[in-house]
Amino acid sequence: MKIRLPRLLLAAGSALMSIGAFAQETDTTQTATVITLDDALKIALSENASVRVADMEIERTGYARKGTYASLFPQIDLTGSFQRTIKKQVMYMDMDMSSIMGGGDESGEGSTDGTGSEAGSGEGAPSFGGGGIEVGRWNSYSGGITAAMPIVNAQLWKSIKLSAKDVELAVEKARSSRLDMVTQVKQAYYGVLLAKEALNVYKDVYDNAVRNFEQTRLRYNAQKASELDFTRAKSTVASAIPNVYNAESSVILALWQLKAVMGVDLDQNIDVAGTIGDYASEMTYDQALGEDISLEYNTTMRQLAIQAEQLAM
Repeated sequence: MKIRLPRLLLAAGSALMSIGAFAQETDTTQTATVITLDDALKIALSENASVRVADMEIERTGYARKGTYASLFPQIDLTGSFQRTIKKQVMYMDMDMSSIMGGGDESGEGSTDGTGSEAGSGEGAPSFGGGGIEVGRWNSYSGGITAAMPIVNAQLWKSIKLSAKDVELAVEKARSSRLDMVTQVKQAYYGVLLAKEALNVYKDVYDNAVRNFEQTRLRYNAQKASELDFTRAKSTVASAIPNVYNAESSVILALWQLKAVMGVDLDQNIDVAGTIGDYASEMTYDQALGEDISLEYNTTMRQLAIQAEQLAM
């Protein structure tokens, strides 16, 4: 009897340490920021990346539509150019220009020098020697203006209609992203509540096993219970501890998934409010109420309808 006493003390000590660890975890959870389902949805709408991308896609298609409308406006183009001649072209003529310029006598026997220039020419006569003649202007300018406006352009009108459908489709895709995000946030939120309920159940099982072990130990010490009952009670406590830790890990993973869907930092300490029973009415559908399920506002059906209209154009 005395030999088994240290084992009993060790088992009881481990049980007390586990209970103390659970109490510390409860205190740590109380310091976390508690959010409701509405708070989680508001944070996700403002921080979720897919929602931001969908909003930017709407803005992009809106600008594309404005660009298509701009093709209907009059287009005025102005052109201008300036050229500066660095060195003019030089033209050479291998002939005697004195007779053409009227510098010789009537018989055409004027006296010329060795360079071929007229000896008896006047002071203002140009020189047509070996230097050549410069041709062209130093500066040249040109300018123009054109104006155009489409009057009949069936292809452009079709493009405008298609761009309008693109904007409508982008808006519907953004609505689909929001609906998907809301569904994911709700599922993650409910997953956290379900994991916490499972943790509470496993904690109750553990507490019940500890109480049963204490009673069996007292009965065993009083020789009112067999060693088999004592060993069975101790093994029940030992088998309940891993289930509790697994449930704790499930709660942590569910919270990480919720924070990832919301788009917040995973290191942020948050907790959810309420219980799974508070949302039982939202997760069930009562056919006795006679509510008809309508697909009129189904985002997938509306996107398919818009795409069919685009193909029909």
